[in-house]
Amino acid sequence: MPSTAELIRPAVSGYTTIIDTECTVVYLPVTQISPAVVHHREVELLHVGTYPAEATPKPKEAAQAFTELVRSSGGSVKLHDGIQFERWTKLLVNGSWDPICALTRLRDRQFIDGHVDALHFIRDVMLEICAVAQACGYEGVDDGLVDYQIGRAFVREPPGVQPPMMADALAERSLEVEAIIGNLVRLAQAKAARGVLYITQNQIREKQEDGQSPLVGLGSCRGDTFRVSHRLVADDQNHIDPITNKIRYS
Repeated sequence: MPSTAELIRPAVSGYTTIIDTECTVVYLPVTQISPAVVHHREVELLHVGTYPAEATPKPKEAAQAFTELVRSSGGSVKLHDGIQFERWTKLLVNGSWDPICALTRLRDRQFIDGHVDALHFIRDVMLEICAVAQACGYEGVDDGLVDYQIGRAFVREPPGVQPPMMADALAERSLEVEAIIGNLVRLAQAKAARGVLYITQNQIREKQEDGQSPLVGLGSCRGDTFRVSHRLVADDQNHIDPITNKIRYS
């Protein structure tokens, strides 16, 4: 099987710019509801930036040119000096909703509506990711950003969005555990942080290694109830501020 480099070599010259998709972040919440039918939700936005942020002028110019190309074609795109902060921002979503929805068989809004403690549970997981990001020098990944990301799911029309890992679980495909949360968990361990995210990752791995379906693990769903096997903080006084679209805790 030829490598990627071998496949693209005929199209590459000394003037060719290669856009690495790892230097982009995409917000495109979609759910396949039937064969060849996809339900697209509230946003489609591509974030572009160099990695590292202190790149030489040529990559910066290439990122600018690529951004202008996407925009001229009618796409929604935003250019940043560096992409890493946007990666951490998106990881708040993927590193929490993907494994939780895969294990519980609930879409994001279904999860929130399923139990009074669900908001606190997802917030605890996002705050773990937030703590790792801050330990890596990204102070802007904070609790305000966590509440904003949760608020995006909270205001969606039920049943909400089906994350990719949940779709793979339902189709009994291999799950992208390593790609989505593997490095994050290793960074957390290096920073001496261990919590729900670490346990969630191992729940998925154990199910797959044992040849079991990853659909039964962290929680269980019966009707409109939801149970989680880890600590939850009860509080039924939370709600979304209609102006800021953020969760407000009383």
